[in-house]
Amino acid sequence: WLGGASTIVHLDLHTGLGRTSEHVLIVDYALAEPARSWLARVFGANAIRESTRDPRAYTAVGSLGQWCVASGIAPDYRFAFAELGTYDNVSVLAGLRAENQAAHWAGPDDPRTSRTRARLRELFCPASPQWRERALADGVALIARAARGLAADRAGRPTMRHGTGLGEQGR
Repeated sequence: WLGGASTIVHLDLHTGLGRTSEHVLIVDYALAEPARSWLARVFGANAIRESTRDPRAYTAVGSLGQWCVASGIAPDYRFAFAELGTYDNVSVLAGLRAENQAAHWAGPDDPRTSRTRARLRELFCPASPQWRERALADGVALIARAARGLAADRAGRPTMRHGTGLGEQGR
């Protein structure tokens, strides 16, 4: 269905890691310089975290993005996880650990299981209407930035970027 595309931008939208107002792109494979430059130009250099260069980034073992890049679906395949922050990393990891513990040591009807699952839902999808509106707007803005960057490449003009990172208003 990609119809022989020479360039693909694949953003895998995630929530959970990073502070509430922190939204970053995480690249979990060795990024070639032309792709690094393009991502920085389109999304802002401060928004990109490469797992091979930045200890704050993670490498997802066996990710779909890694497979797509390695399989050569397109000569220029640019993949990144778009992490839309919810709560601080320690809280998110503690919530994951508690839910895992409840799944292994408490029954499905145990109140501890219900509490840890409710907490995990809040950690990954906060009930705050402001957070939800911002996360949706930022996700749409990321997709729009990628489309504008590809369109600028196709037209042979420089990519116009507003601001220096994803959390800024210049979408």
